[in-house]
This record gives sequence, C-alpha cells and structure tokens, in this order.
Amino acid sequence: MRGSVALLLPVAVSASPIIDKKVLNDLFCKVNDVVLHVLEKDAAATKYCSSFLSIPTLTFSTTATVTPASVTTTTPLTITEDTVTSTQTETATVTDTQTITSTSTRTDYATITSTTSTSTITCLNSAYTYTAPTGVIPGDAAAPAPEGKRGAANYAKPSAIPKDWSQQYISTACSCLSIPTPSTTSTATVTLIPGTITEASTLFETPTATATTTVTSTTTESATVSEEATTTSTLTAYAVATTIASNGVQYRKYTHSFDANRVDGGGFTSTYFKGLSAEFSGSISSLSFATPNWPSGSTTLTLSDGRAFASDYAALLLQGFFIAKETGTHVFTSRGNEVDNYGYAWTGDAAYSAWNDANAAIRSSRTGGGNVDGNAYVSLNAGDAIPLTFLWANGGGVGQNVVRVTMPSGRVVTNHAGYFVQACSSSVFA
Repeated sequence: MRGSVALLLPVAVSASPIIDKKVLNDLFCKVNDVVLHVLEKDAAATKYCSSFLSIPTLTFSTTATVTPASVTTTTPLTITEDTVTSTQTETATVTDTQTITSTSTRTDYATITSTTSTSTITCLNSAYTYTAPTGVIPGDAAAPAPEGKRGAANYAKPSAIPKDWSQQYISTACSCLSIPTPSTTSTATVTLIPGTITEASTLFETPTATATTTVTSTTTESATVSEEATTTSTLTAYAVATTIASNGVQYRKYTHSFDANRVDGGGFTSTYFKGLSAEFSGSISSLSFATPNWPSGSTTLTLSDGRAFASDYAALLLQGFFIAKETGTHVFTSRGNEVDNYGYAWTGDAAYSAWNDANAAIRSSRTGGGNVDGNAYVSLNAGDAIPLTFLWANGGGVGQNVVRVTMPSGRVVTNHAGYFVQACSSSVFA
C-alpha cells in the first residue's frame, strides 16, 4: 500500500502545475514516513542512497609524526697524561622504495551508421528538404552507462523500498533521509631519524682507545604508478535512407501567335498562357530539346515521349521538382543564342501558380531585337528538391530550347535525365 500512495502523488500534482516541486517532495516524505523510518535505521540504506544520489566522498589528509626514542651510546674514554680518546659517530640512512601499480581500463565507443533499407519517393507535392538518416542502436548493443551515474550498482537495494517504486520515487525517498556527505581520512605517517646521545666514561688507568659507532636508519617510501589501458568498441546504428526517384517533368502544349522576328519581340508575355486550355500533355526527361538539324531543317519537333508537332508558334509549359545531386549554389542558364525563341523560368513558391513576367527568375529571348540571356541562382543541399516551371515558346520556323545547369562542382548539365521528379497531383502546379 505504501508504494501505491507514492504512485498516486505525481498524478495529482500533474493536474495542478502550480504546486512547487519542494512542496511535492515534502509531501512525499510525509506520506511515506513509515518507509523512511525503516531506511533511517538501516546503515546499508544510507550507503545505497549515497551511491544512488551520486553524493561525492570527501577525502581529508592528515600527517602523523613519530619521533623514536634517542639512542644512547656509552663509550669509555681513557686518558693517559695528555692523550685523549675520542668517539666518532657515523649515521647511515637506507631508503627502501616500494612501487605500487594501479591499472584501470577505459573503453571508448565509436558509432557507425549502416543503411538497412531505402525508402523511395516517386512524386512530390511541395519542396523537399533532405535529412540524413538517423541510426538506431539495438538495445542489447548500446554502450554501458559511465561509472558514477545513478543506480547504486555497488549496493543492494534495501528491502524496505517497495519493488514497484520507479527511480524517481527512490531518488525522492533518498533525498528525504538528509544523508550526510561521506568522507574518508588518509593519514600519512612520517618517522623521524632517531637522535644519538653519546656518554663518555673516563678511566685514567685504561690505555688509549678510539671507538666508532654507526647508526643505521631505514626509511620506507611508497610510490604509486597509475596505468590506464584503453580499448575501442564499435557500435553499429541501423538506419533507413530516403531517396527520390527521377521520372522527368510534366508538360502542356499550346499554340500562340507571337512573332519573334519583330524588333519588339512580338509583344510576348507569359501570362497569355495562364488559364489557357492545353492541346495535349505528357512528360519528358529533360528541359532541352530541338528540331532536327537546328537552326535549319524540318520544323517538326519530336519530344522524348514520342509526341511530334509543328514547332513554329508552339509553346511548352514544363513543370516538376529539380533534384539536387550536390551541395552549394546551382546556376540555371538560358542563353539568347540557344533558345528559339523565348525562355522564362520560375523557382520556389512562384513556380506553383503565381508565375508571371514580373517574378520570373529567367527571361531569355532570341528575337529581331537581339539576344537576351537569363540566369537563376539557387542554393541547395544534396538530396533537396525544389519546384521549377519553365515556359518555352517558338516565334516561327525551327525551334530549340537549351537549359544549362552549372553544378557547385563546376560541372555543366544540359541533359536533365535523372534530375527531375513529377508532382503527385495535377493540382500542384497551375
């Protein structure tokens, strides 16, 4: 029953978040007074709680000095007339050093991520930001907790503590005991060299003699050498990777009457095609295409999906998500001498439905008024995907569209197979 009372206490407090944590702990101590009374009488419980709460042990050092009794040496001294007998005392000190080696082992853990499977995205409804897969280490292979953490691993849990108490309840109960900080005293004993007292006895009738006394003092010193052996253990984290499958861009085909041979460019505007019904639609792998033998030859344009049509006064609205293969700035370029005759592009949010002449990232053209180049700069991480809309229109005769993508590495791509994925629904783009 004591365990059930403690378990009900946090539930009641969670319904009243304004109760102070100290008030909660004091209430816990009062409710579980019977258990705490038993623990206070149990010396083993004090050691257990001290270890569980990680209370550090204070070490005090003292020095005890031992002074041996003086050594008294009596030496006879014989004087014959002017002769004096002297006594010489020599002291020899021998130091005995004992070396104690303390060896400990430390284990360092290195984690590697292993991809166990791949999740493939085949279409998108919005821009995609790549996130590196997060590995999971199996429970039985996880690195052990460092020594010194809570858990009282070196002491048995007192029987007075209910078996169903969680570590939070045990921690609070131990805090109620007001456990004193454990301490230990280390005493170093220093033994002084005994003093020597020499007493002389004079005998006038004794012949002259000289006596030498040698006192040997032995001092023992202890030297402790600590050695640490390091081992390395490798843990494997298993993860599921995500990849985007390229399936090209979707297009819609239109017909218009803008004449690119005019000096004013024929008055071309992208908004003419907004809301216009398409003649047909499909999907192709690249934004680049051309009639045979451009800039001469037939005006019939055949796309990669097999659809063929007259390119003069034709337009294609191409839409999809560009997949970044590298990290850094990507530059999209439409040159006036390579587009026949108009090339407008939008990236990001403007590419969905709000595209118009004013917010176009690229507005290139090849008209009677001259050639105009266009560039768009987009910063991406490898694995990201952004929405892109490209409008191509031909103002008469043969036709061509070349879109150059300069990668962060400097590599230039004009065939975009493998770089685009389609929208999941026709309502994504307009």
